[in-house]
Order: sequence, then structure tokens, then C-alpha cells
Amino acid sequence: MITTKANGEIFYKEEKVSIKPCFPEAHPEKYISLINSAGKELHFIEDLKNYNKDEATIIVNALSQSSKRMLIKEIKQIEEEIELRVFHIATESGRTVFYTRLEDWPKATKDGKFTIRDIHGDDYLLDCKILTQREIKQVAPLLF
Repeated sequence: MITTKANGEIFYKEEKVSIKPCFPEAHPEKYISLINSAGKELHFIEDLKNYNKDEATIIVNALSQSSKRMLIKEIKQIEEEIELRVFHIATESGRTVFYTRLEDWPKATKDGKFTIRDIHGDDYLLDCKILTQREIKQVAPLLF
């Protein structure tokens, strides 16, 4: 039912899906959605213990890949909307936009960087050492 191809793409019943954990920190191997390219949930995994070893391994590997923090290489713009902060950034994967709640703040890491978690639970890593002065000026009010 859940399969993968050599390039790492995951399929559920022959349809390509992405893996989205509902509670990645509280329940890393429970409550996982399989979502198609249109954003529709095709399958919900209540607990990986209910799946065979091959399927569980596929999901665990995908989760470990998706849980990596994306490094912010450039901050284009940060703006505020109603109850949200909007980050226009560039990562290694290209330009993207993500949202945080206004009451959510970046968290300092032990190595002097910052982690920013968006409203979907994805983490972005901010290293001020690689930012320009203009970018630091934009983000400084959120950090200090």
C-alpha cells in the first residue's frame, strides 16, 4: 500500500504523496497524514506500529528527512498581517514564504543560531553570520 521509488518519492496506492506529521514532537511515530499533490489527505496513520516493517521504514525515513531544519540563506522581507508574521526568504531549495503567529518568537540554539517554527511545524534555521546588515536589521527586533 505504501511504497517508495529509488529517487525517494513515496506512493500510497500508486499516487505520489508527501508525509506530514500532525504532532512531530509529542508523537513522532503517530498521527501522520499522507497528502497528495493537490493537498488532499489520502490516508491517515494513527500509529506506525500498525504497519508492516517495510511501510514503517519508508515513513520513518521520510520523517527524518522532512524534520531537518531549512537554513535561511537570505531574508527578502518580513511583514506583519493580521495575527501572522510573513517571512519572504531564500533557502538552499530556492525562494519561499512561511508564516508564524505574532506571539511565536525565534528560539536561540546552543550554537548561537536561531530556530523559527512556522504555523505548519516546519523549522527554519537562522544564522546571523551569513546575513547582510540589511537582513540583520529586519530580523533583529525578533531576536533581541
